[in-house]
Amino acid sequence: MKAFKYYNDTYRALNWCLIGDRLECEEWIKKHFNFKGNVDINPEYAGCSFVLERKNISYCQIIWLMKMDFTVDDYVTLSHECLHTATKILSRCGVDYSECDKSESLNYLHDAIYGAFLKKINQDYKKSQNIQICV
Repeated sequence: MKAFKYYNDTYRALNWCLIGDRLECEEWIKKHFNFKGNVDINPEYAGCSFVLERKNISYCQIIWLMKMDFTVDDYVTLSHECLHTATKILSRCGVDYSECDKSESLNYLHDAIYGAFLKKINQDYKKSQNIQICV
């Protein structure tokens, strides 16, 4: 199981992307956040996103991916779940993105979340493959 963290300081939103076995991810969430509630990741999908709450207060957004084999489907699933996450954050902050000319906030937030997790996942992959990263 892999865990990647991204904090968006514009909207003060903590986000995690977890990749791996559903049950391992559920246990990681319980242990990492000392979460006593029920974590129920739906195994019927390749990914999902949800808000982790404590005492009815949003704590962070979680994106779960079953796998990341760097296929087009995996990238699409990550993007899809990042978009769900972005809409949840903007809704919580009262940002209206419902009309085309008001959607720039949504687009930029989605870009930030998706780009951050994609970079972290790619860096982790390169490390595991012993690929030299040139900066």
